[in-house]
Amino acid sequence: MNGAGQAPLLTLSGVTKTFGGVRALSDVSLEVLSGQIVGIIGPNGAGKTTTFNIITGAYGVSKGEVLLEGKNITAQPSYQIVRAGISRTFQNIRLFTDMTVWEHLLVAQPHDGFSLRRLLPMHWANPVALHRARQTLEFFELGDVRDRMARSLPYGMQRRVELARAVTARVPDCCFVSLRTR
Repeated sequence: MNGAGQAPLLTLSGVTKTFGGVRALSDVSLEVLSGQIVGIIGPNGAGKTTTFNIITGAYGVSKGEVLLEGKNITAQPSYQIVRAGISRTFQNIRLFTDMTVWEHLLVAQPHDGFSLRRLLPMHWANPVALHRARQTLEFFELGDVRDRMARSLPYGMQRRVELARAVTARVPDCCFVSLRTR
């Protein structure tokens, strides 16, 4: 618990990551509370991307642990970490160019299959998936471009679609109120 008595939402404790003889992270510790917005800044090579890759399960840790709501997620695969509530975007936009904005919001949601195109009909019949997609569309003000292909959108709008897709990956019902900042 921190000084305010609130349990951290995300905790990195003594995280170290080495790649061969190169130490990318050394004993990194961090706590993020619910409702906080935290930035990680530093020069190139400081370990920012490595830290996010550790949190999202893209890299394993060499030492230390990552906790989400007090549960150890250090060794979990990325798909389980997304289902637990952590998703990300990338510096370079990684949208599916031949999919619409709406399709991005549907396929981002948790599922047990692997073929993205085969998932779409399944999600179109799923009221929870449709509700989440509609909430996200509204929150990110993407309704006007819902049926447009991602490749046809300007860069800023593509970035917004990518953020919406990341949020939709794990959106419990009615959580959008907590996403807005003061």
